[in-house]
Amino acid sequence: MPRIPVTILTGFLGAGKTTLLNRLLQENTDQKFAVVVNEFGDIGLDGSLLDGAQNGLVELNGGAICCAAMGDTVKAITSLLASDKNFDRVIIETTGLADPLPLAKAFINRPSLEKAFSLDAITTLVDASTLLERLIDTEEAVKQIAIADIIVITKSDLVDAQRLMDIGSKITELNPSAKIIIAVKGGLQVSELFNTPLPADTERLHAKAAEAQKNNEGHSHSDITSIHLRETAPLDLAKVSRFIGEYLVANGDRLLRYKGIFSISGRAERFVFQGVQFNFELLPDRAWLPNEERKSDLILIGTQIEKAEFSSAFSACTI
Repeated sequence: MPRIPVTILTGFLGAGKTTLLNRLLQENTDQKFAVVVNEFGDIGLDGSLLDGAQNGLVELNGGAICCAAMGDTVKAITSLLASDKNFDRVIIETTGLADPLPLAKAFINRPSLEKAFSLDAITTLVDASTLLERLIDTEEAVKQIAIADIIVITKSDLVDAQRLMDIGSKITELNPSAKIIIAVKGGLQVSELFNTPLPADTERLHAKAAEAQKNNEGHSHSDITSIHLRETAPLDLAKVSRFIGEYLVANGDRLLRYKGIFSISGRAERFVFQGVQFNFELLPDRAWLPNEERKSDLILIGTQIEKAEFSSAFSACTI
């Protein structure tokens, strides 16, 4: 049975998470969403709908399911799973100051959740009018960008072109592999938030990040960096497993997030890898396409990490 994809939606107060969630609930789509919020009041649900709430669940007119976490998101997800409700995808909204890493780890290190769900993306919304100041004042804002798969820049119409360029450069410096979406006057295709493979031009993005980091030397307010490793020769699965244990899990206190797509010797399908600190999963995915280059890409995001620490060990995983 296919696992249900999960998107974690994070971002500071005022970044537009509630607006986006309401659009998710109102738009007609071919997918049925289950949306988890901390409290029903967070998205302004009509009181008449809440009268029929059972076990913290409300089924809305469009078929979407809304679940109130009341401070315990993992418990809410578990109750969602135990319910008789059918859904194709889960969207979880975190509170503004919340660190999304513990929640992301739950979908990797809890067997009951890992079996039923797959972490599709961490999506961070940032307010163009306040982001640069947030990055100076608040370490949580830096982390929310660094670990994201998708970054949505909201309120872009409130800033000039130069500030928007500065924001783009800063985001790229912190997280070169993230998909960046500029939402103009709230305009956003909901489908853009889903299904997030590694970008094909990973090397170019990381070169761009290195250049941005060099230009901002002396002005950085975080030790968070991103590293990209690539091998074109097939990898040996047993060697990969040892590398993960000896180099990634062993450095879990410094590695916030890691993700990759691997070409494994003797296997027709590609392997998808992702981890959060000490927890990870490495699973077979779809078959490689006939015209697709079989290569292995690994992205590491962490604090005080150097490429030299990991590159030779990753290269040693080839056959």
